[in-house]
Amino acid sequence: MKKQCVIAGLILAFSGLLGTTALAKPRSNFGMAEQFKYEKQFKPQTLRSSHTIPSSAAVKEIGGISYGHHVDLKLKDGITVRCFPAATKNPEKTSKNYYYLPTNPHVARDPDGTPKFSMLRFVTDKTKEAGGVEGGILHFLVEYGLSPQQEKEAAKLLARKIKGAKLKGAVQLESGGEGNSFHVVSATLTDEGFTSTLVTSGKAPVMEGQRVAVAARLSGYGATLLAKSMEQPTTDISVVFDLKYLVKLPAYDVKVIIDYDMYHQMEKEYSHGREKKTTKKRYWNPKWYNVLNISTSKSSTLTEEEQQESIDFLVENGAVTFDYVQHVPDADKEIVESGLYKLVLESFFDMQKRFGQPSPDEVIGEEEEGESAKEIEAARRAEARKMKNYSYTVFQRKTIKRSGKTTLHLKKSIARYEHYTMTGNVGTWYEQFKDDPRLVSEVNLDDPFYQRREMRFVIDNEAYDIFSQMVNYATVQVRVPRKGRRPFIDELTIDRKYLEQSGQTATLTYARMGDDAQTYDYAVQWSLRGGYLYPKEPRWKKGELMAVTLAAPVTPMTIESEADLDELEELGIARVSVELKYSRFGKTYLDQKGLSLSPGVGEPVVNKVIYHDAEKDKIAYRLIYHHKKLGKIKDDKWQTVEGAYIYCSPSEMLLNKVRDLVL
Repeated sequence: MKKQCVIAGLILAFSGLLGTTALAKPRSNFGMAEQFKYEKQFKPQTLRSSHTIPSSAAVKEIGGISYGHHVDLKLKDGITVRCFPAATKNPEKTSKNYYYLPTNPHVARDPDGTPKFSMLRFVTDKTKEAGGVEGGILHFLVEYGLSPQQEKEAAKLLARKIKGAKLKGAVQLESGGEGNSFHVVSATLTDEGFTSTLVTSGKAPVMEGQRVAVAARLSGYGATLLAKSMEQPTTDISVVFDLKYLVKLPAYDVKVIIDYDMYHQMEKEYSHGREKKTTKKRYWNPKWYNVLNISTSKSSTLTEEEQQESIDFLVENGAVTFDYVQHVPDADKEIVESGLYKLVLESFFDMQKRFGQPSPDEVIGEEEEGESAKEIEAARRAEARKMKNYSYTVFQRKTIKRSGKTTLHLKKSIARYEHYTMTGNVGTWYEQFKDDPRLVSEVNLDDPFYQRREMRFVIDNEAYDIFSQMVNYATVQVRVPRKGRRPFIDELTIDRKYLEQSGQTATLTYARMGDDAQTYDYAVQWSLRGGYLYPKEPRWKKGELMAVTLAAPVTPMTIESEADLDELEELGIARVSVELKYSRFGKTYLDQKGLSLSPGVGEPVVNKVIYHDAEKDKIAYRLIYHHKKLGKIKDDKWQTVEGAYIYCSPSEMLLNKVRDLVL
């Protein structure tokens, strides 16, 4: 089979730039290990796989676009716009309705064209030893998409190229995966020696015109280096959006058969060989990359070649079979195979895209040791040097409990998610506005005119989402102690109306009154639907003058449930429901809705988004069976959800009751 690249590449750090610039302050103790540790704060702490196959509800709602039939249009300003026809029920027919992929990440602008950007470099007359400060504050808003004029131009070009074609709007996007889907790529802003604090909204917006915020507190060296960078054609600040969109593959009679019994046999023999260290099984050291080398408890990266060899390994040993019942034309073969390979990899691995540079523990897996591990690391980092999309993907082998065979069939047109990464540089406008004091300025903090300070509070995108579902408003209380004087105390309230009218950043100002401290105390309390306040007693935290991100007290998680419908039908079970129990807003919440599977409906996999406390990610579940004759049967035991996945296998209690009924 033709090898396909099914994953985004890696990226190297910008260490070369930092090592050669004359403006960089020497750092004796800040090496690669510290850099990896610093970058870790911007990455997800747990691996939650982003799924290739969308839910049936998403397919019904979104519809999707027809994959592999795009048209590229080049606008007058040099931007290339890719347009796809809408998916049709008959895949042999091409729709005249087209949708374009949003592009062109850039700094947002006011209605008068002024960029939403500020860079303030500051200094004091005093030395640092005498209490003086120096450095810079950077703050800007980023958005993506076409302007109305660009969209009209694209529509005209499309109509000229394809008779009767109409441009209906942008492709509907979704967040690319768990964790941060927006990332800042900068040698300066991701170097702790130059930037003490970097704050972003974290989650990429999924609609054109929505904005994401970036703020940074720079050292004196960092501010100088960044200001010089802004004068270059390509600045040292790029932004990356990790998104995905729904596509439909061409319909061909092609099957993928996964034999889980064979996989378990391979796994058992492999584990036995590791423990006994006797004869090596054929799964122990094959000529290709062994998927069993990937741990179920630790994630690692794989090269493109290793991914393909993993699929070859599964095929050669009978765990996976590709059955091309119908001949696939060469024009569509790459599309079909790419989709099939993604489905196979996702059946055995949790995969998650991450931004930045992979740390050493992400490059080498748990099972890789000694000299071979060094060779593997060298190969994977060599591949990283070839990639330029600022991202890499980690793999973690799934703990698979199911047995028997599963068939994935493309006889009907199937839908899948296609990852889409947008990258843009923020400085193309700088030459025109570099002398505008509203955007770029310098200030001596000892000047009496600047004796007021601002506190910025940024609502992150996940917190923004819950305002429409479970939150009335958020109250932020602020307290600034003053030596020998009455403290400054104030508060502000943020609700959905405020967010719609003023955006996701709220500001409070106060008089400095000679105070050199750059921190203050703040506390946040959320008003929930039903009149409940959370927390009842808000905790005071330390804030910095640059900005504070107000994260949601709850975080979303997609729970997926699966069952063998044929098995349920044989046991006389009309429906199996999943009851969830988790912590939300400090209380134990019993969730009895949303996850149910039924042979009558015919959907073997269902999913649901829940919101749980960010600090408590333990989710428990129990199964409720609805038997056609025995009625409702509840499992007495609550079990822990592993990897956001629940397989609804009949319990021993249920099997005994069904057996007694038959006897």
